[in-house]
Amino acid sequence: MKNILLTGMTAQHTSRALNAKTQGFSSLVHTALTEHGWNVEQLAPSLDWTEKDFDKYDSIVVGIAPLTSTSAHRAYGALGALDVLKNDPRITLLVDAPEPYKIWTSLKTVDRSPESLVKTFYKNRHEYQKAVEPAHHKRLVSVVRNLLNNSWCKTMYAALPWSEDEHLTSQIPALSSSSIFSICLDAFILRDTVKPTAARFGTSWWCATALDTDWVNEVRKQLHYLVVPVKRHAKSNDSEILATMAGAIGLLVSTYRNGVPWWTNKLAQSLAVNTPAFTDWRHSVGLGSDWVVLPSTVENMDKLERYEMAIRQKIAYTEAVPSTLEGTARITSALNLQNQLTGVV
Repeated sequence: MKNILLTGMTAQHTSRALNAKTQGFSSLVHTALTEHGWNVEQLAPSLDWTEKDFDKYDSIVVGIAPLTSTSAHRAYGALGALDVLKNDPRITLLVDAPEPYKIWTSLKTVDRSPESLVKTFYKNRHEYQKAVEPAHHKRLVSVVRNLLNNSWCKTMYAALPWSEDEHLTSQIPALSSSSIFSICLDAFILRDTVKPTAARFGTSWWCATALDTDWVNEVRKQLHYLVVPVKRHAKSNDSEILATMAGAIGLLVSTYRNGVPWWTNKLAQSLAVNTPAFTDWRHSVGLGSDWVVLPSTVENMDKLERYEMAIRQKIAYTEAVPSTLEGTARITSALNLQNQLTGVV
């Protein structure tokens, strides 16, 4: 049996307990690989890791996030792992969060001001006290500059059916189309999500994957009803998020800077609970007429019409995304794992 290590800079990359409760991208990668016969360990990285700690793994996935992000609690250990394993062919990087340009911006920030990597604002990060030690700090800054100045190794990124490699390579210049693998695992969400009891806020409402983006702000101008964040607070779990979506008129799936789309598990979750989803129609137009309807038009529909629309959207979306087996095969191709796929498609 092949052994795979899944680690990285955020809790989503490193915490098996968290990912067992969510349908985040790292959780879907774990599900895809373990379901089809691989042994996956999801661990928090450490500056104490040495080459020996990686000996048993056939493949190592390291999640990357903006170094300046408040969610990058494990950034020091992840950079340390990249230092230990530099030029190791087993490494594959993972980019799964919106706005990857922030990753590149944060690397440039540390390059210009190395002390910013360990400023006191980050004192609660894991292994902060080790990271401020001169020897560790020097090696971490060296890794940052290597990421900034050299071509990245194989990199997987979380993708929607309409994602394009250029959406990523235009934001991270160290990447090229020959080194990246788009991975769409939404078939697992459509298969596994259980419809919850809808939440009630006392009126009709929309929910959005992100508020205060240019696209959502423009759409809101055309709507009569309240738009709420699909994640109501920082500790919202999947059950609460699904309930918010299940009771909503629809889900607004935001685009980001320059109109670039980015993967979110919320789109497939919305369809799984029979709530229609809407994004910039210029991206979703290839999925058919139900994917170019304006949200303002949907406010005039009754519940049955919206439900029927969501079903049609879900059918079109299911046909557009890779099956669970195809999605897993794409991961194994990125990781250079020998094909041993079995199980349910």
